[in-house]
Amino acid sequence: ITNNTGADILLQTIGWAIGDYLLTCPTKLFAMSVHKASENTRVFEYYFNTKFTAGAQLFCSDLMGVCHYDDVYLAFGLPFQEYDRYGRREREVSAEMIKAFTSFAWEGKPTVQSGITNNTGADILLQTIGRAIGDYLLTCPTKLFAMSVHKASENTRVFEYYFNTKFTVGAQLFCSDWMGVCHYDDVYLAFGLPFQEYDRYGRREREVSAEMIKAFTSFAWEGKPTVQSVVISIIGLVVGRDINNAGLSLIKEMEGDWRADYYYDEIGQKTIGYGHCCVYHTCDQLHPPLTEAQVTQLLRTDLAEFQNCVQNAAPGLNDNQFAACTSFAFDMGCGTFNGSHVLSNIKAKNFNAAAKAFNEYVSVGGRVIADLVKRRKREAQLFRS
Repeated sequence: ITNNTGADILLQTIGWAIGDYLLTCPTKLFAMSVHKASENTRVFEYYFNTKFTAGAQLFCSDLMGVCHYDDVYLAFGLPFQEYDRYGRREREVSAEMIKAFTSFAWEGKPTVQSGITNNTGADILLQTIGRAIGDYLLTCPTKLFAMSVHKASENTRVFEYYFNTKFTVGAQLFCSDWMGVCHYDDVYLAFGLPFQEYDRYGRREREVSAEMIKAFTSFAWEGKPTVQSVVISIIGLVVGRDINNAGLSLIKEMEGDWRADYYYDEIGQKTIGYGHCCVYHTCDQLHPPLTEAQVTQLLRTDLAEFQNCVQNAAPGLNDNQFAACTSFAFDMGCGTFNGSHVLSNIKAKNFNAAAKAFNEYVSVGGRVIADLVKRRKREAQLFRS
């Protein structure tokens, strides 16, 4: 928020702050108290991000984001009782929510979309377990500590960074080759070990180490993070393989027209370029209107984690196969790709079956989506070529 921030953004931000203060934070504190009173009690959280169609919401106007309490009306099936007030989209989401909560009531556990099935390979299963243990032992306690620091003094600023560099083969201390990025590995790069132990680290680690040292030094001097340096420079270096032009063109075509200025997507999230969402990625250093070259670079940055996902899960693909899988992962999510028949067939070296498997992922909430049919067909064609 600056003096130049528009009224719509200001109102959204105030709305989020009020919602967190009045609803989200008290709910989480209550959940923590319930669990603390009885450690055998399991408490779950879900994330609701459906913005109602214009005029359907009870409390939130069109310019505001997703409204607190709106999930309640969908969970209790109001869209099926008040057809003139709700649209088809709300009825679809309502049906999904009723199904999820009913399943939870019967089974006592949430229907988690982890991408893990009975057919998931041992390597993906172990990776998922590793991430869960890392979250439980390291990530979550660190975030709780950060919240406590900020709560003790609201003028204290607490920042977070995302590190996704996988060391070259044999360089990691704790994590073997099949595992994802290892907790603590960022410490060695931040303290410059790749420059002290040349035989153990490669050029890639030294490049990332230099970027991290630069970023942390700047932070120490200026008291604020160099967000674009950490996010764009490091992610750009960690991806061992870039998508080819055929894959990039396919993604651009499927994502639709790019936007040079900020806009709000169908669920009220601030977005720019080819669907670059400012809720999940920083937009602080962007200065619209953007050029086509800048938008393309932003898309490449967004693709980085999915390129890394595909490369880790399926090394050895040719350029078009890699590009098709990256497009799929970018659209459907890395978790879906890791649990997909596309990947399982790739691992079985059955590439014809892998190409056909793209066409299995064309529906949302049980409904076939024409755009997904078109995209999966194009990805399968690219994979075969």
